[in-house]
Amino acid sequence: ADFSYDATELPILGSPAADVILVEYFDYTCRSCRDFAGKLAELVAVRPGDVAIIILPVPLDRSCNDRLSAGVRDHPGSCVLAELALACWRADRRTFPALHEHLLAMPLPIDPACLAEARSKAEELVGAAPLAAALADPWPRRQLAESIAAYARLARHNATMPKLLLTSSMVLNGTVRTARELVGVVEQQCGLDPARRRRTPSGF
Repeated sequence: ADFSYDATELPILGSPAADVILVEYFDYTCRSCRDFAGKLAELVAVRPGDVAIIILPVPLDRSCNDRLSAGVRDHPGSCVLAELALACWRADRRTFPALHEHLLAMPLPIDPACLAEARSKAEELVGAAPLAAALADPWPRRQLAESIAAYARLARHNATMPKLLLTSSMVLNGTVRTARELVGVVEQQCGLDPARRRRTPSGF
């Protein structure tokens, strides 16, 4: 695939200087994505400095994503959450991990009260004026459109979410059973020495 990513300009968990940069496409309201998020955090904790993950929300919500196949049900509110996350990154990237975790933990389904609470949390983290300025900037919506287009290409043969790009030709579709399994797959596919783990991955 001819995808390209700038680890210094996109939302990322871990260091943009890491030896291996993975890319995740996900939706904040997708239960499998929420399950996978904990395993990704474990991966970064086990291989700090070795692995980082670019985090690209792709809302399963037709209010901003017109590329969803007919069989995919709408996830109302996910466009708003994705834009908030990207705006938060743009306004003050140091706050992104906290908002990212908060949005993944919100009760489902997302309703208007949840959306208001998410906006309030983002304002608390970056400030109301900086957040409003970041939301008004064209970048969050432009990035969202790019991620939606890239995911649509990746989903032609398998629409399962989340998707984790391990290499230019290797995509992990969906979640895995345990963090230990994920760490092993990434080490094997990316040529990382298991002996250099910072700690032992959990079996959850």
